[in-house]
Amino acid sequence: MQWQSRAQVKLRQLTEEIGTKNTALLLEKEALIQTNRTLKRQMVRRTAGLLESERKLSTLMKNLPGMAFRCHNDPIWTMVFASEGCLSLTG
Repeated sequence: MQWQSRAQVKLRQLTEEIGTKNTALLLEKEALIQTNRTLKRQMVRRTAGLLESERKLSTLMKNLPGMAFRCHNDPIWTMVFASEGCLSLTG
């Protein structure tokens, strides 16, 4: 009968330990959810900022008198970007 009470004590200890760990995991889960929400908000703001920057650059390039271009510094000078002004100046 004594082994039963020791087993019950051990079972109670394990149950409390599991409860404590479960509580800690739930708190960590909530912290991760909050961090994820924060990161999503930051991503939305930064994406909006990037889209606005791209819009401004596109508008600038379309209205730039003359031409603007960018190419790689490789043996054939591979073209990366050329503004619409390049077409009107070079045909």
